Amino acid sequence: MFFCTIGDMSVWSVMIIVHATSAVVGFAAGVALLSLRRARTHTWLMPTLLAALVGMTIGNVAATTSHWNNISSPDRIIFSGLAILALYMLYRGWRAQQALAQPKTPPKYTNHIGFILIALIEGLVLVVFPDLDVPHWLTAVVAVLSLIWGIRVVRVAKLRNLALDIEK
Repeated sequence: MFFCTIGDMSVWSVMIIVHATSAVVGFAAGVALLSLRRARTHTWLMPTLLAALVGMTIGNVAATTSHWNNISSPDRIIFSGLAILALYMLYRGWRAQQALAQPKTPPKYTNHIGFILIALIEGLVLVVFPDLDVPHWLTAVVAVLSLIWGIRVVRVAKLRNLALDIEK
């Protein structure tokens, strides 16, 4: 259908690179944005996160559509679900931006950023591990541990951010 090549690289390969690079940039920006002080002083971080989420979403959708006819029905469902998740992550990023703009940033700000970070880590584990032939049981264990770790990190960040707002 949309499968074509650019020189020696397929559109799929290029879009996977766009998707993965955007996800890494988004993760780095998200980690930095967990600190409310850093988010307020480095105002370029939030637009960077949002741009990275847009790039990640475009890369995902373009890579999937470029070889739609070559993927199985279950994979079509999975990749369509991941595209919906990417759109929801973009929505959560937009909500975080709105929360950050308020004079007293609500705790939901950290929840939005935390959701994005956890979704990025889970996406990495659940998509890359099977491609690397990691046993399913180990993939599940790492996914659960990543989720637990992510929730704990977000909880600590939320407490620090609340303390920062109290000092204000």
